[in-house]
Amino acid sequence: MLDDLKVRKRIIFLFLTFIFLLLVLEVRLYAIMVIKSDFAKEAMDEQTYRSIVYYDGFELKGDIYDANMRKLTNNGIEYKAIILPSAVIKHITSNNSTFENLLRLICDYDKLDYYDMLTKISKEAAGYDQAVVVGINDRIKDEIESSNITGIYVKSGIKKFADDIGASILSNFLSNRMNGEYIKYDDSIDMKIFNSLARHVKKIYKVPLDGRGMLMPGMEPIDETVEESVGGPVGNVMLTLDYNIQKAAEDALHEKSDKNCAATVMNIRNGEVLAMATKDENGWERNMVTYVNDNSAYNPGSLFKIIVLAAALEKNKVGLETSFFCSGVDSETGIHCFNTSGHGMIGLEDAFANSCNVYFINLARKVGPKAIMDMAQKFGFGKKALNFSKESAGMVYRKSEDIEYDIGNIAIGQKDIMVTPLQVCSMISSIANNGMRNKPHILKRIFGDDGTVYEKHADESKSIISPETSEIIQKLMTEVVKRGTGQKASLYCGSAGKTGT
Repeated sequence: MLDDLKVRKRIIFLFLTFIFLLLVLEVRLYAIMVIKSDFAKEAMDEQTYRSIVYYDGFELKGDIYDANMRKLTNNGIEYKAIILPSAVIKHITSNNSTFENLLRLICDYDKLDYYDMLTKISKEAAGYDQAVVVGINDRIKDEIESSNITGIYVKSGIKKFADDIGASILSNFLSNRMNGEYIKYDDSIDMKIFNSLARHVKKIYKVPLDGRGMLMPGMEPIDETVEESVGGPVGNVMLTLDYNIQKAAEDALHEKSDKNCAATVMNIRNGEVLAMATKDENGWERNMVTYVNDNSAYNPGSLFKIIVLAAALEKNKVGLETSFFCSGVDSETGIHCFNTSGHGMIGLEDAFANSCNVYFINLARKVGPKAIMDMAQKFGFGKKALNFSKESAGMVYRKSEDIEYDIGNIAIGQKDIMVTPLQVCSMISSIANNGMRNKPHILKRIFGDDGTVYEKHADESKSIISPETSEIIQKLMTEVVKRGTGQKASLYCGSAGKTGT
């Protein structure tokens, strides 16, 4: 009896233990499958899938518009081929002709050496988290998809693109940033536009591979995109540029045989830049990057006589009756007038119209270098006009000893007097606007797809010379194109200007 009782107790104990363990197992399974299902899935994915980063960089999310809301960017489809070395190595070793033909098509399209590509694939075959990513066209995409070759995948994506004018504008604002020069924050206009349009994106392809690095049958790759914000909300950018005026400026430069020239159009009432184009030594007339970069500054030559004259008029150092004698050379500096035989006794109107160097050197001495440099800075010389990150600020004298020493070159805009086309345009605009300077700008506003305005330009206006001074300079500039050195710029509708060499 005692033995039977002990046996029954053991059976009951074992049964209860079994029930307890079963309950623990059920609770554990419930916790894994319900409470920690996401964690369990991630753990399983980590063991099953290999994450391959096939893109890590910036993508444009917003669009760029001109001043009339003409879209300068468009959405296009781009295709990329993702080649998994560990999965395609068998095609190489088995001399798979279909794979070879595909790889040759890809290499030809991307201008890559076929054998270099084979070497690259072979070297990376052991690294399961590596991939070779190349751009492809529609034809290659169709070839890959119809071949059913394992280890090559096609990925499509949206890419912003622009033609002609839009492309030059995009390259100017975004090329350096998109190509990896986005290193640190600055307060430049291109950084502001970049932060509005672009986002840092990491694209990951999760591929099901077994322990040997081979594709697992019956399982599809997973595509993931991680987007990192570099600023506020994604916005669209409206520029002050007018597409039609910009095109006219570029076409005009294209028709000229000259190089190293620029065209700028600005609204004198508010400082909006309507067009800016340049043609450098390579004859590239759509390169807006060249227009504003560090190398865009040049000697203004006789254009700087406008600054000398403005300073003299504001200081009451000159009048229309003021005359100097020009013998063809300034005796103190040795600087020649372009009329080497001399103008003789010459007054302000004729001296400005015919750009007499000797007259303006004498006038500069009378005004004084400090007043001239102060006036230059009032007009915006020596400072970035649009605040691009790589924009040239030009250069004006600041050290008094340098100024006193080289009054001749200051008077005629040579040597260390350096300006940019936009600074010159701003100077002329201020004179045309009766002495009121509106700070040049190219960004009109940043707005969301729903029309919400995130940022809007606030005009900055300041009177830098009197209306009376502006009126005199306007009249003198009109005489330049009527009877002086700028007669080639005379228009039937009326024009004014100043030559400079």
